[in-house]
Amino acid sequence: MTIAKHKKILGLIPARAGSKGIKDKNIIPVLGKPLIGYACEAAKKSTCFDELILSSNSEKIISVVKDFGIDVPFIRPDEISADDTLIVDVIYHALKWFETEREINFDYVCLIQPTAPLAVKEDYENAVQTALENDADTVITVYKCGQMHPSVMYLRDDSGKVDWFVEN
Repeated sequence: MTIAKHKKILGLIPARAGSKGIKDKNIIPVLGKPLIGYACEAAKKSTCFDELILSSNSEKIISVVKDFGIDVPFIRPDEISADDTLIVDVIYHALKWFETEREINFDYVCLIQPTAPLAVKEDYENAVQTALENDADTVITVYKCGQMHPSVMYLRDDSGKVDWFVEN
């Protein structure tokens, strides 16, 4: 799919050191490949990004991701690499870095989760295309499920917009 666009799009892979549940989860081999490698390969195949980068504070993760041809223009500061860091702060840091260091401003950011090895390039392209076609502020990918905890479920209306299943 070639995406017709007139917007600048940043593909951002956030992966920090310090996983508490599974140590070094982003680079643990899964079927012979580091977990993050699947996201890197799918994102690299995509046609929708003007820039595709990793944001990390880990030299180990950076080393692995560079082997997949992903740009690592900076090392993420420790103050936005903690357990309680909001992803919006990581996104803001990357956008500010590009604005300051390369004089590039992006219209959209596509967040590429390193712990989603089943995502394919079409998932990213479809999300970007949906955002562009609908002039959307945010697009999320979801899947249809049978049962799950209501606090992490969404409902979609006829127009395609989603909202929380349970109001907060």
